[in-house]
Amino acid sequence: RVQTFEIGEFPNVETVHFPKSCLHCENPPCVPVCPTGASYKRDQDGIVLVDYDKCIGCKYCSWACPYGARYRHPEKKIVDKCDFCEHRRLRDDLPACVVTCPTKTRIFGDLNDPQSDVSRLLKEEKMVRVTAPHVDTRPNIYYHQGTRLLDWAVTPTLPGNVHMSREFWEQS
Repeated sequence: RVQTFEIGEFPNVETVHFPKSCLHCENPPCVPVCPTGASYKRDQDGIVLVDYDKCIGCKYCSWACPYGARYRHPEKKIVDKCDFCEHRRLRDDLPACVVTCPTKTRIFGDLNDPQSDVSRLLKEEKMVRVTAPHVDTRPNIYYHQGTRLLDWAVTPTLPGNVHMSREFWEQS
């Protein structure tokens, strides 16, 4: 899903498109609130997934997610989210957003593999995380520092703006 909004004041107005995908947090608040265990974090790679057979559509995970990444699927009546295209990755394909990105700015990889492209970028580039100001989620999605649209990332469940955490590149 993409959130679209306008920023600026007339006559200097821009339309911003901000992706509202799951940030696959190290400490995902959506997982412990799920009464059926449908929301879970996979041990081997830390990806947060939904077991659709267990989901009852209660939306507790949606309310717990400070990034607005969860949504109720209108036909299936379950709560859904980005799973990095699990069905594609099972075939050793990349997520669709990576393959179809017209600017080739999306990179997918194993953060635990120091030789992966994504790990290399985190070491070489100034990357930032979208973080919620009062929740220790430690998201695993990074953006280049200075990506203008991220300065305007608004979340519906927290007051004010989502903040850009500089913790990673200040430690480097």
